[in-house]
Amino acid sequence: MRMGRVAPLVLLVCLLALPPGIAGAGEPTPATAWRVGLQVGHLRIEELPEDQARLRGQVGGSGGGYREVEVNEAIARRAAAILTARGVAVDILPAAVPPGYRADAFVAIHCDANANAGLRGYKLARYRESLIPERDDALIAALGDAYDAAIGLPRDPGVSWNMTGYYAYNAKRYTSIIDRQTPSAIFELGFLTHPADRATLIGRQDAIALALADGIMRFLEGTPATALDTTPSPPSPITATAATGYEGGGQAHEETRRRAWRNRLEP
Repeated sequence: MRMGRVAPLVLLVCLLALPPGIAGAGEPTPATAWRVGLQVGHLRIEELPEDQARLRGQVGGSGGGYREVEVNEAIARRAAAILTARGVAVDILPAAVPPGYRADAFVAIHCDANANAGLRGYKLARYRESLIPERDDALIAALGDAYDAAIGLPRDPGVSWNMTGYYAYNAKRYTSIIDRQTPSAIFELGFLTHPADRATLIGRQDAIALALADGIMRFLEGTPATALDTTPSPPSPITATAATGYEGGGQAHEETRRRAWRNRLEP
């Protein structure tokens, strides 16, 4: 039956019928889509690696009977679904980030809490020693513009030192951090301890997720997609610094940081 001649033809037809990127699977296929990491603040915090072990007890805030980590996750999953529908590859990340994680954008999703129930509003911040401050600032601007237009919460100007030194990108203090070429931001969506903010955070989660996705898309559309097989750049060595309390961001923890500094300085 001359199978020796028919088999190569059948193989060629099968390969041509495969979806792009499957044929020739032995060779790497260049990435053509955006990838985004959405970190659920405080999710599985107990799994933080040894270099961040002192943060494992930081389980997040609460207000009005709602836990921050649950609100963070609900919004992150809604935003991920929207982005996925728009063709973006999305990683939903827990508190422990993959060391050297590389993406076109990384957003850590949090909510604030404070004993002062009068505090309200959202906050955005990036790493104060970023290697790519212009790209980080562009991400923050896109997120803020989308949130302002859709949600209407006031912007809290009280960005804390902890937010600009958030552990997931703090290259001076930790090694288990995202890649330093990944544009990143921490987003405190509002205060669970403020009645009006809480009503928004609980009752308008679909709108918040859409605003988050819209802001990320605005940023991505002005940025070429990252090659996903790019070798991550090594994190900076850890430098010896005084303990400053929780570095997971948020107004609720700023007083802890200040007390830590006062205790360090006092005999």
